[in-house]
Amino acid sequence: MLTKHRKAGRALAAAGAAVATTAAVGVATAPTANAATCNSGSACVYWSNADGGSVLKYQNAGNATISLPTGVYGGWVRNNGVRYPGADHITVTTRLGTVRWAICLHYGALNFTPGSGVNTAARLEAGEVVTGWRWRGECAPGEDRWHSY
Repeated sequence: MLTKHRKAGRALAAAGAAVATTAAVGVATAPTANAATCNSGSACVYWSNADGGSVLKYQNAGNATISLPTGVYGGWVRNNGVRYPGADHITVTTRLGTVRWAICLHYGALNFTPGSGVNTAARLEAGEVVTGWRWRGECAPGEDRWHSY
């Protein structure tokens, strides 16, 4: 199984995608944002900045079908949902080059620890394209880690 963020080929694909993304849309220069910017009950996508901060690029409280590439410094996605049994977790889908990725994110306090059973956010590679998310019930074992599909 491929491991997201650890394959050399993935890093090269990310570099190529980042160059193309920068040429097409430019580099974000918006002010630093924090997790509080993501409305309660929403899922959100952020771009990371060179200074270590981030800027909110998209949020939606429903299911989302989008095509949103990250910037040259990557980004992250967050489930800032609220307790709602059967529909408070999300499956996030992305694409990097030709590989599609998915991860299930829990709701709750900001946590970037994949596989912990409480991760609510996940890091994105430079140029990785967020293709959407679907609200759902509990994550099955192993789904709260990035996996290719």
